[in-house]
Amino acid sequence: KNFHRHKIENIVVVNQGAQYSLSTTEENLNDIKRYLKEHPSYKPRIIPIREYSSDARFRSVIKELISEDLDNNEILRNSNSCILIATHGLPESLERIGDPAVKQMKSVVTEIEEHFKPMKVFHGFLNDDFFPGQKWSDPNVLDLLADIEPQCQSLMVDSRVSFTASNKATLYELEYLVKEYLRKQQSAMNVYFSNSLANSETFAQSMALIVKDKLTSLSP
Repeated sequence: KNFHRHKIENIVVVNQGAQYSLSTTEENLNDIKRYLKEHPSYKPRIIPIREYSSDARFRSVIKELISEDLDNNEILRNSNSCILIATHGLPESLERIGDPAVKQMKSVVTEIEEHFKPMKVFHGFLNDDFFPGQKWSDPNVLDLLADIEPQCQSLMVDSRVSFTASNKATLYELEYLVKEYLRKQQSAMNVYFSNSLANSETFAQSMALIVKDKLTSLSP
């Protein structure tokens, strides 16, 4: 709200989620547009980084952090372990009109699957309910657990592909609901949750390089 007072000339807009989506990235850009409309004499250069899901540096960070988590956990290292990648879901209506976020998520997950073979990697979605009556991305994480449990002695749950910071979805839906499901099933499967990217120096460094490259490419 104070950009105009400080006369900021360049505003780089980076979404918390690595993928481009009409429901998040565009909303952020619309907020910027509304702000500029309120201050018509202020005319900075808006530089959106619409997605960084395809950037090799982001993908490398995700794989590196998963590897570290696996290496640092003796149970995951020495048991029949699997990985569950939980990403943000979307109403299928958005996908039908061209929202690319789910395809971008699946592309990252495919690379993770290849990297960690022969370990089994599953991919499920955390779906909201703020669009009543909508059909959402499939499979839902909780529905997927019924297929995972017979196959895995231990499970690492990772949400960093699309959630770069902890929020309601990761702190409540992912951790609480997964644990509650396993409690009700009286499951003996060991479950471990990855840390947020918010405290990752490696992630911060990769994002700094992505932003720097974007600014450099636009320099006159």
